[in-house]
Amino acid sequence: VNLATSLIHDDVARQRAIPVLPSLVNDLVGSELCPLGIAHQFTINDRGEIIEKDRACHDHTYHGGPSGLSLNLRTDKAKLVPCAYGHALRRVLHHIHFLRLDHPDTPILISKADLDAAYRRMTCIWHLAIQCICVIGSLAYILLRLPFGAAAAPSEFCVASEALCDMANQLLDDPTWDPN
Repeated sequence: VNLATSLIHDDVARQRAIPVLPSLVNDLVGSELCPLGIAHQFTINDRGEIIEKDRACHDHTYHGGPSGLSLNLRTDKAKLVPCAYGHALRRVLHHIHFLRLDHPDTPILISKADLDAAYRRMTCIWHLAIQCICVIGSLAYILLRLPFGAAAAPSEFCVASEALCDMANQLLDDPTWDPN
């Protein structure tokens, strides 16, 4: 519970979650409790070393609520926007392969920019937020950011990130735009 409390309090401090009294949850029409899990992962620090990392994730496979079906099972995936950049690494690797075939002696330079915690900076839509309420100790927490583990979250993230990528590409292709 200490690690879960620490992770959810970090979300509260960053204004990504709202603590409320558990007795108020039933007053929110459509609200549901969702178990909070901890995903043990690895990442790379700024020195290139592999380090351990723990991430809070909501269990949207939990079969709670009045329907008896999990939130992920109730998500109509046909209505979700397809993720165009969801398999970007695979496309980049294929592109590098074809570049190498066409230009065997030319160095290939590549870089990657990672927007720190970009997924957590996306505000989720209200009906998803009230379905991501977890209770830890004497408080309930309404998640305001996109939840890890929700079937709809990648699609929601892609809508914003693809718009950003499209705008950046338009600016780069615009001969009248001067970044200086």
